[in-house]
Amino acid sequence: MKRQQVPSPLSVFLILLVCDKVLDFLIQINLLLLGLSKNIDQKTFDYYRASEIKHGRVCQLAVLGYIIPEILRFPGEIAPGIKFADIPNGVAAIQSIPSLGWIQIFFLIGFVDFRLSSGKSAEPFAFGNGFISFDNEADKAKAEAQEITHGRLAMLATLELLRHDSQNFISGTSEHLITGLPFLYK
Repeated sequence: MKRQQVPSPLSVFLILLVCDKVLDFLIQINLLLLGLSKNIDQKTFDYYRASEIKHGRVCQLAVLGYIIPEILRFPGEIAPGIKFADIPNGVAAIQSIPSLGWIQIFFLIGFVDFRLSSGKSAEPFAFGNGFISFDNEADKAKAEAQEITHGRLAMLATLELLRHDSQNFISGTSEHLITGLPFLYK
């Protein structure tokens, strides 16, 4: 059996750094070539940036939602007669969750989105909520740039996880959802 090589943390960091710079460049070029940045005022730009950050945060949670159930499960039942351990991971879970569960999820997402989209917390980064504080503007700018970068990476990761999972769900070829993380299955 051939041993799989694992890249060093430094090489992964360098690849992600280069990918982020390339992605930033491609986004700027596409905005210019497609005319998406014409006649955009500051308010529209702030709306787009807030949407990008919101989508990035949701995708970060989605990536965690894919990985965590592979490692541990809640004890107990999600609904009467349905244990958490009986719910499959990923796309296959869509068929297993009862309709009342989907209604609860839908209203929870709507409530959270409504609460975060109104008032002061509609600011793109909303770091001034008392949980995180910064000593100076340079640290805050660095954290904002990191959040955008992590969100973009999470959006790509979510798309790949969904593509991979849907392909395996349709073909029924994989016994594990995430086959790209070999340390989970040793």
